Amino acid sequence: MYEETRHIVFFVNWMAYTEARRGWVARTILPLTSLRYYLRAVGRMAGLARRGKELNDGKNFAATQVSMFLDGFNFRRFLEDCYSENSRRMSAFEPELLRPSFLPQLAEVALKALRLWSSQAKLDADSAAYRYQGKGP
Repeated sequence: MYEETRHIVFFVNWMAYTEARRGWVARTILPLTSLRYYLRAVGRMAGLARRGKELNDGKNFAATQVSMFLDGFNFRRFLEDCYSENSRRMSAFEPELLRPSFLPQLAEVALKALRLWSSQAKLDADSAAYRYQGKGP
């Protein structure tokens, strides 16, 4: 896993170096290029999810048959584990090196929203239980 993390950090820095050498025009269109690749990746994941709903064709076993191994799977816990593991693995590199930032920032926002949502749900449940006991309005 360290080797994969090292490759990610290398390519992020190599791409930044390449874009810096190309000048301001390349830096201006970089967000559009990145968006194109993100949309392509999302499209592939959506296709994989659609295929996973159908009869398994034997492709991508790990992604389409994972449900049999994940009793009690919780998206929030999965996201928290991924976020903390990313932080732990990326901390092994020199602070001067660039690191991927978009998906970790997206995960952080999603976690904050999930925590807010679950705390709100807990408050609503506590309030309903309080009213049910005849103590509230």
